[in-house]
Amino acid sequence: MLNQDFMCLGAGRFNIRALIAIACLIFFPGCAGIPVQPPPPPFSPQKIAQILSEIREQENKADTFFSTGKLMIKGEAPESESDILIVGSHSPFRVKIEVTHPWGRPILHILANETNLHILSFPEKRYYVGSLGNSVPSRLFPNSLEPDQLWSLLRGFPILRKNDQAVSLKGNQIMLLNQDAEIVQIIDFFPQSNLPRLITFPERSTKIYFSNYQKENNICYAREIRLSDPESANDLSINLKQMVFNKPIPEAIYNLEKPADFKTLPLN
Repeated sequence: MLNQDFMCLGAGRFNIRALIAIACLIFFPGCAGIPVQPPPPPFSPQKIAQILSEIREQENKADTFFSTGKLMIKGEAPESESDILIVGSHSPFRVKIEVTHPWGRPILHILANETNLHILSFPEKRYYVGSLGNSVPSRLFPNSLEPDQLWSLLRGFPILRKNDQAVSLKGNQIMLLNQDAEIVQIIDFFPQSNLPRLITFPERSTKIYFSNYQKENNICYAREIRLSDPESANDLSINLKQMVFNKPIPEAIYNLEKPADFKTLPLN
């Protein structure tokens, strides 16, 4: 194939000028007359304020949600895909997650609030109880997520962390700083739309990616969310099929009943 290309370029013989032209086009596109786009400038203080205001507005619009979709896990364990049902309430913070096999058999039932985490593992016949934010086996739950991180992951839209300052040092990115000028959250945005593409939590290098945005009753959410955590051996992705916001959620939804033959164990 390579010899045929040279023949086309040199009409039957090796054409060094054509080869140089191709190399120039690949490695130095500017020399071929193609303008190189400069990187986008940082956001102005006014633009930062506008974008953060829009994110807070979206946060305030969604108090409850109900969603269904697919949960995919890739990593050291064999790749798996399961059905997932999620119910969440922002105030007070509570989330209920049900993970099932595609044919309906339950795998995990998870209940979390501001402080506590409860997990029913049906294959193991175990009931795990612990504190949200503590280390959790990655096969059961994303490791050490805090309430705002968990809500961002499941709701499909980021929550802004408490901060004392917001700065933009490069295009399509805002960093939130605390009173000691330490970075507490980094938000990267899609060009043009200014929708969040990625949020990073530097203290553990945890990253949550958002894509394929949709609107439901003027509420934005990403239908595809991915969690990358260096402390976990697996990457977790959620592809949402259905999302419903601000409908009343019966209190009974947040019950988690332990079967009699399940063993209770602490999460640590």
